[in-house]
Amino acid sequence: MFLAACVFSFIYAQGFHLTLFPSSAHAQELNFEHFLLKASPAIHEVTSDSQAQELVQSIMGPFVQALPSSQFRNRSRKNTPLPEFLIKKMVELSANTAEWHYATELENTFQTEKASPESLPPKTSKAQLNWVKSVLPQSTLHHVQQWAAIYLELKNVQESPNASLTDFPDYAHYLHQQYSAEINGNIRWLTIAKKEGIQGITQRLYEYWRMETTNTSDNHEVSSADQDSYAARYVHQYYLPLHQAFLRTALMKLQIETERQARVLWNELRQWQKEQTNAQGLFRLCGTWQWLIHNHQNHGDHKTLMIYPPPSQYDRMDPRPATIQVQGDTVYIRWVFPRGIIQEESLLFSEKDRALSGTFVNNLGPNGNITARLVKPCSEP
Repeated sequence: MFLAACVFSFIYAQGFHLTLFPSSAHAQELNFEHFLLKASPAIHEVTSDSQAQELVQSIMGPFVQALPSSQFRNRSRKNTPLPEFLIKKMVELSANTAEWHYATELENTFQTEKASPESLPPKTSKAQLNWVKSVLPQSTLHHVQQWAAIYLELKNVQESPNASLTDFPDYAHYLHQQYSAEINGNIRWLTIAKKEGIQGITQRLYEYWRMETTNTSDNHEVSSADQDSYAARYVHQYYLPLHQAFLRTALMKLQIETERQARVLWNELRQWQKEQTNAQGLFRLCGTWQWLIHNHQNHGDHKTLMIYPPPSQYDRMDPRPATIQVQGDTVYIRWVFPRGIIQEESLLFSEKDRALSGTFVNNLGPNGNITARLVKPCSEP
């Protein structure tokens, strides 16, 4: 069993918690909303897995696997490839972020009165849409885009101000009967739009006039221009409200789902970064240290050995520190003992992690200096 001598007491500590705080330079990156904001200018340019990985790393900071203490102290780092599962998460995070931005911009497009098919988010290229589909095969982004294009194109059809649409009630009644009913829980109009696109909708709008027996009340011939006006009125009065409601629902679902997925992936990536950085910091402590403690209260010196195992074996330390925080070259160690005794040590790495120096204080009054030197590096598993 590994042993670690307490500075003033060898009483066993009651449990421990290892934490490592990020540097202030990355404090803002801990916020997911900040990530979305930072990704906004460049996300539209991402069309490949390598670009997706590069974008995530540029915003979230480096993803570095922890090195054993011997490699770290010797600065013999090799460019070890990141694990495939981690790269996959980065790619999926970028793809979900691209979807979220597209859906958000598309929703903003519908707030514009003069919106048209050309108003679809121009920054989202076909190459990106194809890439997103390859990364997220279950994505509904393609469908949403198609629905938006249909809506915007039909929204701009207009009836002639001179048209006399005397047969519109019969015309509308026919289309209601044929295409407003539900089939397998879906309104037939929406099923046609989904399967056949705008061509399918347009074909049904003119179907009334192709019947063998005309449905006009006075059996007069209806011009092509008037047929266009019939279709336009029906579209604006009946079809577009239905299509818009469905589209907005699809957009809302897409936004919610992509943000949820992106947030999950972002949290997993941040956790991996924290774990690796934490492990690296603990690896730097790994080994047997000769500590020299100078007590300012009585000006006495005390020597002791402090043994820190590899991070994976911290549960074998006895006693164990309650908290270890490593931030850059700064080390903070907190011990909690029975009867409310708490001791805190603030130390600084030097000499390529072969030396530590700093101060200590506890709630009984003693305080002083600590200097330590590594006498035996630990052998990492």
